[in-house]
Amino acid sequence: MDFAKIESIVSKVDKFLAHKGSQVGFKQKFFAVGDICRKAELEWDRPLNASPASEHWQALFFAALLKHNASECNIVVGAPYFLVDRFKNELPKGKFEISLPDNTIRLININEISVMPECAAHALAFTQQLGTHSLVISVGFGTVELGAATSEGIIDKSLASINFGLHQAVPFFRNELRAIGYDNPLIRDDQFFYWDLLLQRVAENDETLLLNYNNKVWEAIDLKIAMDNALNKYADNLVKQIANYFKKFDTKMPIVATGGGVRHKIVAHKLEEFFKSIKYNCSIANDETSLLSAAVGYQYVARELYGNKGIGIDIGNHSVVTLLK
Repeated sequence: MDFAKIESIVSKVDKFLAHKGSQVGFKQKFFAVGDICRKAELEWDRPLNASPASEHWQALFFAALLKHNASECNIVVGAPYFLVDRFKNELPKGKFEISLPDNTIRLININEISVMPECAAHALAFTQQLGTHSLVISVGFGTVELGAATSEGIIDKSLASINFGLHQAVPFFRNELRAIGYDNPLIRDDQFFYWDLLLQRVAENDETLLLNYNNKVWEAIDLKIAMDNALNKYADNLVKQIANYFKKFDTKMPIVATGGGVRHKIVAHKLEEFFKSIKYNCSIANDETSLLSAAVGYQYVARELYGNKGIGIDIGNHSVVTLLK
C-alpha cells in the first residue's frame, strides 16, 4: 500500500530552511514539519488533539495534502469522537496559496471537506480487511477510540471516546522514576511526548539511553521495572474504563485492539486477558495495520463521498498518514 507518513511535530520558522524535509508556508507564515524539526534541532511543538483552528494542525494538513499533487481537492479527515462537532466548524475550505522552499506556490482549492470519528474509520477499515463485523479499540496517545461496523456500515451506538490514551501512563511512570531517584525538575509532567519517547526507548532497551541526574546515571535496563510498574497501573485503569463501555454496548463480535498503546506488551496482554474473561475474541493488530487503519477508513469514505479523487488524511498525535493510491 502506497502511503505518506509525516511525524506530527511542527516548528514555526522565520523563513524556509536549507535542510531537506517537509516545509510549508501559508498566510505569510512558514513551518517546518516532521523529522526536519529534529534534524535542524528546532524548537518544535506537538500538542494533544490539535484542532483545525490551530496552525499546528493546518501545517500538518497542508504538508500531507501536498503529497497528492492535486489542485482541486475533496477531503475526509478525522477527529476523536467527542471533538467531531467542534472540528466541523473549523475545517479549512476554499482557495489557498501554499508556499514551498523552492520559491514556488501551489494553488489549492478545497471544494469539500468532511470530518468523521476516528473510531468509525478504524471500524470500517478492519471490517473490510477481515471480511466480517468487528469492534475496534484504538489505544492512541491522546484518547482511546471505540467503534464497531458490519458489512452494512458503522454501528452508531458503538462509537465512543475515552479520554485515557497512553499519555495517562506518564504520571504513573514519573512516580515510579521518583521512587528510584530520578526526578529531573527541568522536565515537566505535561511534556507528554518526552515521557512517551522515554517509554519507547526503555521498552526497546535502547543502549544509547542515559539519564543523568543528581550524580547518578540510569540506562534503559535500569528503568524497565519502573516502566513495567507504570504500564501495569495504566492498563489496570484502562481496563476498568473499557469495562464501563461494555455496560452500554455489549453486542458480541470479534474485537481488534490497535493503536500505539498496544505496542506495549503489558497493555496488550491486559486487554487480551480482560476480553477473555468476558468471552470475547480479541486480536492485536500489527504495527503497520495500526499505523494505516484510520487512514484507510478516511480514504474509503472519501471515495464513497467524492469518487476516485477523494482524499483521506489521518492527522494523529504521533503521525500524519495519507494513502497515495
